[in-house]
Formats: sequence, structure tokens, C-alpha cells
Amino acid sequence: MTPAFWTAARRAVQRWHRGLQAWWRGRRADHQAHDLAAECGDYLQGRLADRQARRGESVSPWAWTNLLAHGTSADLARERDARRYALGGDAGFVRARAVLAGRVLEMVAAGDRLDQLQRELLQPLESELARRSDVELWGPEQWLASVLRVLDEHSRRPLI
Repeated sequence: MTPAFWTAARRAVQRWHRGLQAWWRGRRADHQAHDLAAECGDYLQGRLADRQARRGESVSPWAWTNLLAHGTSADLARERDARRYALGGDAGFVRARAVLAGRVLEMVAAGDRLDQLQRELLQPLESELARRSDVELWGPEQWLASVLRVLDEHSRRPLI
């Protein structure tokens, strides 16, 4: 085999390798785009905390508010009635979210509209909690008390 053959072979392998790298980068970009779209969908459907917990990621206290701010009444009823047992650090948040789901449904039964509660109260609360860096240090008790305080203040508002 001549040196020209080896030069041509080396160039062919380099082109193949560059093509493989480009294919892998595109495939990785496709996967990242799909993952981002799925995460956005879970956020908008109130399943962000569950997604993060399922993936073994650390779930920020504000993310537990996501179901309350975006879930349907059926989602909230399932959460309130679920007899789920979470392990580790999420167990307290799971129980607290069930309590809060029940409280939101009580407010709906008392005459509040869920979509209005979410739009005017729970989504702004979710955004506020996400913005604040101190919330990352909260445990489930502090998160529960904070959200209950906001819900109770809303319930005591004067009717016009």
C-alpha cells in the first residue's frame, strides 16, 4: 500500500469522524430540545415537582407550588386523596402539597373559581417563590405555612 493510499484513507476516516461528531451533536441537540419541551409541558400541567423527583433531581420548594398553580381540579383531587408515600426529603413536601390541594378545593367549593385562583393568586405566588433565593432553604413546614397564609388572606378578603 502506497503512502497516497494511507493519506486518502486517513482523510476518509477524518471525514467519517467529523460526520459522526456532527450527527452526535445534532442528536444530542434533538434530545435536549425534546427534554426541554417535555419539561415545559410538565410545568404548564402542574407536574414539574413530580418530574424532578422522578428524575432524582433536587426539587426546590417553589416547584411544589406548581401543581396548585397549574393543575386541574381533578389533579388537585387526586393529590388530596392520594395515599402516596415519598421517601427521603420529599415526603414532607408531598404531604404538605396534599393538604394545600385540599385547601384549594375547599375554596373552590366555597365559590372561588379555580382558574381565577390560579391566575390571580397561585401563579403569582409560584413566581414570587421561584424568584426568592431564601426559599431554597425552606423545609416543608415553612412552605406549607407560607402558602396557607396566602390562601387564608385571600379567603378573608371582603366581598364586594
